[in-house]
Amino acid sequence: MGNTNTADELFEKIKGMHEKERLKLFALILNRAFKEQDNYSYSEVFGHLKADLFSARDAAKYLEISIPTLRRLVQSNKLLPQHTIGRTQLFKVEDLRILKHLKSVK
Repeated sequence: MGNTNTADELFEKIKGMHEKERLKLFALILNRAFKEQDNYSYSEVFGHLKADLFSARDAAKYLEISIPTLRRLVQSNKLLPQHTIGRTQLFKVEDLRILKHLKSVK
């Protein structure tokens, strides 16, 4: 039959991939899978991230802003970290999604 993986095992393998390879994989998925069926909901595609926390670097990438701009948002209380461990701030995906939506509405 061959080697089969569960979704959780596959997800762990993908998380362990180098960032450039992950981007290449997702580009292939988008180009091949979503062209045929483009009615996926936000939660179907990104729902697994709901409980995840983003680092400041990942949050800035997601929001398409610089780290200094992210820091200004935190200082002005427009974005609050979910957790702070030492100097590391972690942000809830849902908070980032809301902020990004508000930014796009302006």
